[in-house]
Amino acid sequence: MFSFFRRRGGLVSTAFGLILALSLWFNLSYRNAVEHDHALLTQDATRLKSLETVNDQLRRANAALSERKDVLVREIAAVKRLSHGQPALGAHAEAAEHVPVNAGMAPLPGKAAPRPRPARAMAAAAAGGADGTVPAPESVDDCITVSQKQAYIKKMMKVAWDGYHDHAWGYNELDPAKDTFHLNTLFGSNSGATIIDALDTLYLMDMTDELADAREWVDTKLNMDIDKTGSVFELTIRYLGGFLSAYALTKDELYLQKAEDIGSRLVKAFDTSSGIPNALVNLHTGHGEKFGWVRCNCAILSEMGTMQLEFDYLSVITKDPKYVQAVTKAMDLVLKQPRKNGMFPNFVDMNTGSLQSSDYRLGAMGDSFYEYLVKYWRYQGGLDTWNEGRALFDDVYKHVKTHLIKEEDGHMFIGDLAGGGFQARMDHLACFLGGTLMMASQGAKDAESQTFYTEIAVGLTDTCHHAYNRTATGLGPDIMSWGHGHDGRGSGGSQFYWLRPETVESYFYLWRYTKDEKYRDWAWAAVKSIEKHCRCGSGYCGLNDVNRDGTSGTNWHSTQESFFLAETLKYLYLTFSPDEKLPLEDWVFNTEAHPLPVQKGRAL
Repeated sequence: MFSFFRRRGGLVSTAFGLILALSLWFNLSYRNAVEHDHALLTQDATRLKSLETVNDQLRRANAALSERKDVLVREIAAVKRLSHGQPALGAHAEAAEHVPVNAGMAPLPGKAAPRPRPARAMAAAAAGGADGTVPAPESVDDCITVSQKQAYIKKMMKVAWDGYHDHAWGYNELDPAKDTFHLNTLFGSNSGATIIDALDTLYLMDMTDELADAREWVDTKLNMDIDKTGSVFELTIRYLGGFLSAYALTKDELYLQKAEDIGSRLVKAFDTSSGIPNALVNLHTGHGEKFGWVRCNCAILSEMGTMQLEFDYLSVITKDPKYVQAVTKAMDLVLKQPRKNGMFPNFVDMNTGSLQSSDYRLGAMGDSFYEYLVKYWRYQGGLDTWNEGRALFDDVYKHVKTHLIKEEDGHMFIGDLAGGGFQARMDHLACFLGGTLMMASQGAKDAESQTFYTEIAVGLTDTCHHAYNRTATGLGPDIMSWGHGHDGRGSGGSQFYWLRPETVESYFYLWRYTKDEKYRDWAWAAVKSIEKHCRCGSGYCGLNDVNRDGTSGTNWHSTQESFFLAETLKYLYLTFSPDEKLPLEDWVFNTEAHPLPVQKGRAL
């Protein structure tokens, strides 16, 4: 019995020995296999990294070649354009082609009938090429070169235009979330505000087919002889400005005729005892009136003082002095009034021109008056021919710096004086000042004055960028609050963003004048934020709250403002365009971003 167990124990020992040997052999083989596989993986990783490096080099080389090709195309086109005696606007090759969307679709109740558009061959180019040469990448995140970024902005313009074309054609604006039109009574009726506001943008982006559609509508459908009352200010900067710019760029007589037609209706608003224009005018009868909500018999400063560029240029091209005479009479009356604090308040007495109220703002109700003080001087070729001209502008801004420009939380901002007290808040509307003051620095009388304007321009633009950069969407609030830890945040009901242009407008000017790449970087960050959070339905929506995500649709303000096409996209596009496209020594933009030619040495 015991021998059996001994034998069995021997067998067990032998078995354990065999198992141990097999285990050691297996572990050694497995280790060798793992080491071999690891060596192979290391070699593969090295090869992959090398391939990625080569691929990246090829991609960058290809992008550089594409950009060089773009430059050559522009140069050739510019030579051709100059040889035909046309303004130096940059190259204009064939525009991108449409792909038909919703062609033949029946209109839905309460919606504009989608307009059928002809099929066109170059569907890929419809994505938006910079001057017709560089296709836009599929995603905004794929844009690397300047030309690709410019092409992508053109692609955004095409999205905005096609949405309007298909769902709101002939109406004023698009409601993109609902694929229908948006009623805007500022213009007196539904009279194609987006079409007219976008004419020059379509031209500058070489969207020739879209421009042809717009021109056809203007020629065959537009009727301004309507028994409706509209805003003189809005009709001047968008309609008159749009037609004047389209004529200046194309020399198409149709736009001159339309400019004269609406100008002859708007000038009747100046038929008052003082010559200061009414805020509203009936486009058929010429009857004018002020806004009912204005508490005194007053005109709003920014509205009565933002017509000089448009009415002056209309007189130039029609050779009829009545337009410039009307605005000059009104402005001369206001500018000679005694100025408390050295500035102009928000309201002007309609009868006497005297300055009313103790409210001073360079945001809403004051903004474009202060803008045109320097732009009209610049439009006249920098000649000191309008009242006190540049001297007046310099004097006013010296007082603006003293009373309204402050620093808080390390940022320069421009606040309000209301009821005699300072309010530490800055309108998004006031973000235009960075660009306007940088323009003013170019004509400064001496180095000290140039530094004065440059420092304010840079400081205010940095502040507007800061307000964008600190929100969840990368887009700035309509009103920025300062002090008490606000640090530029929106507060209360002011946290909305309605596709406004003022911040990117200043990026454009500061890029043109300084060539500091950060302004292009900031502009591109704005493009990406708009594309991510404001792209909605058939176009682009505003946001109700810049600190809430805009991708879900619950935060959209569903109006595609006409100024988004006229201003925001135009300034972004020009930021990534060569200086030869609308050189600033030859063109000045009205407050709706419609370029008008500088009148060098002209005497009307």
